[in-house]
Amino acid sequence: MILAQVLLLIDPVAGNFSQLTSDAANIWNNIKNAAFQIWPGIRQTVPSAASGLKQGVEMVLSVLSLFPSQIWSAMKQTASFVWNGIKITVVNIAFVLREAAVSASRRMVSGSGTALSGLYSVVSNGVSSAHRLITGGPTVLYPVGIYPT
Repeated sequence: MILAQVLLLIDPVAGNFSQLTSDAANIWNNIKNAAFQIWPGIRQTVPSAASGLKQGVEMVLSVLSLFPSQIWSAMKQTASFVWNGIKITVVNIAFVLREAAVSASRRMVSGSGTALSGLYSVVSNGVSSAHRLITGGPTVLYPVGIYPT
């Protein structure tokens, strides 16, 4: 076959044009003979492959049809596990957030009590100082011996 292709290229270069048509006809005949020899094998292989594929698909479908309830049960169980995991996570997050809020509110109440106690001391001291100032007269305003002239 390769020799025929080489001859097909050499014939025009050598100027042997009558041989060119003969070589081309030989090449075409070789291609036809090869196709005629290969065709029965192709014709037998393709249906066998298709039959094997068909049997494989039928087997898979029959196996799947035997276990639909088991497949459905497994899917439900998986979905249930996932849902329970989500629920537990959400409940745990809510619990942690609630505890943080309670703790923050307790700290705020404790802090406001301390702040109110400090405010009471400031107001009490201020009122006491004002009272002493009012009731003490000029000696409170001006220490002893230092009076304005």
